[in-house]
Amino acid sequence: TVIKSLNNATNELKGTIERRKEEKKRRESKPESPSICCIKKTDTTLTIKWDIPPSYTTISKYELTSNGTITSVSRLQHTINNLLPARNYDIQVRAVNDAGAGAWSD
Repeated sequence: TVIKSLNNATNELKGTIERRKEEKKRRESKPESPSICCIKKTDTTLTIKWDIPPSYTTISKYELTSNGTITSVSRLQHTINNLLPARNYDIQVRAVNDAGAGAWSD
């Protein structure tokens, strides 16, 4: 029974070590790309919303690019104002954490 208890303790310790390694890996990894899920527009504004990336990292902020201008955003949506009618806008979002910025959304 002492050997069985030691084996149980060893297995529990191995599990704890593996969980800590996974947590460290997630903290040190850049986040995955968020997915834009909703777009609402008027003649002069565009509001976009996106989903939290599927990675397990803590997101410190999001960055949104619109025709080359990058804006920092702390929420899961952003409204761009003063748009010109009948003009194309290229908009992407990426998540940022302590490891850096992830990939831009499609």
